[in-house]
Amino acid sequence: MKNYIYSLGLLFTVCLTFFSCHFNKHSVDEGLLVPMRESIQKNTPVSFKDDILKVEYVPLETTDSCLISNLLSLQINKNYIFVYNGKTDQVLQFSRDGHFIRVVGCAGNGPGEYVNVNEICVDNKRNELYIFQSGMKAPLVYSFDGAFLRKDSTLQCAGGIYLFPDGKMALEGLIMTPIQQAPWLVALRGADGKLLSSKNPYPKFLKPDVCYMRGINFIPSLNSVLAFTPCNDTIFRVTTSGISAVCILQRKNEESYYSGVADISRLQDDKIESSTTIGVYDFFETAHYFYFRVHKGVDLFIMRLNKATGEMASHRIPQDFQDCSRAIPGSNVVGLENDFDQGVPFWPEFDAGKNKRAQVITADEIVSLKSKGYLKNMPQALNVKPESNPIIAIYTFKE
Repeated sequence: MKNYIYSLGLLFTVCLTFFSCHFNKHSVDEGLLVPMRESIQKNTPVSFKDDILKVEYVPLETTDSCLISNLLSLQINKNYIFVYNGKTDQVLQFSRDGHFIRVVGCAGNGPGEYVNVNEICVDNKRNELYIFQSGMKAPLVYSFDGAFLRKDSTLQCAGGIYLFPDGKMALEGLIMTPIQQAPWLVALRGADGKLLSSKNPYPKFLKPDVCYMRGINFIPSLNSVLAFTPCNDTIFRVTTSGISAVCILQRKNEESYYSGVADISRLQDDKIESSTTIGVYDFFETAHYFYFRVHKGVDLFIMRLNKATGEMASHRIPQDFQDCSRAIPGSNVVGLENDFDQGVPFWPEFDAGKNKRAQVITADEIVSLKSKGYLKNMPQALNVKPESNPIIAIYTFKE
């Protein structure tokens, strides 16, 4: 997504009161230690059959009014599916079973119009859709009927939100370039709008004037939110009671890596990472496991941590799966071979409600996988026409 420069004065007026500076000295008490560097040397089979209850396939209706080519954000609730199509800069609304309803708002600079959408989020209590834009723009709020309601200037320092049932919010840090830096990775806001706590993971030895947040993972999970950024090895969990460390990823990269990825002056430096650097694309959790998608040099891996036993499994992702993928996020099958129903490789990037996650499956990916000899016994639901909109696979996990 494109990013634009906005006033530093506005940034500090709105955000500086939120800013705190902490660097975590990790211990076992601060979170579960995840032996990534040790485990990535292995190549053990990873099956998710014991973690899945069922898979539901929802084909999104294809019409001339809702052609999807680059799905970058997805929100699912009990009644609707909302998607952001990056190529056309449109937010589209479908019924829960995939029938097209409407285009929500439109791209532009007028009242109620949006540009460079960063994220979409739903407020199921108020039946409202938030559209977050890159930079310091206030998110736009629409009703589930498609009507523009308001701008929410109280959230213009956030890149996304997660709403708790008690009215509190988890706020995602906002990535801005080239001279504005996110004041925190994640924050918790009270129902009254006051900031209750925030987490800044920058290394303590890095000068504040060069601190830059990049690669934020903000992942709703089990009635909480998981948050991570690569300049720190800690995954934080946000609940209604506060922010705490949940996992320490023992990547054991060189110290220069952690300061390098957070230093705005080294934004274009291709020497920060090396063939031995372990990076994290994304992750999610179920009731029983943490799943991580990581890279070491040019190699990609799926790693899984058993919460009960601490057992760590690591599985190299086949090059075929990478070749059949178009983009992360959205159109990709960079994941585990599907041994549950022999569908596409498994990696559900998007939250879909309690014990559910969703994956976007495009016709192009299905054709590409078939051409390489996969999907010989795939579910009938994946038989789609080449011009069809994506299918949304919704996975329900065991409690």
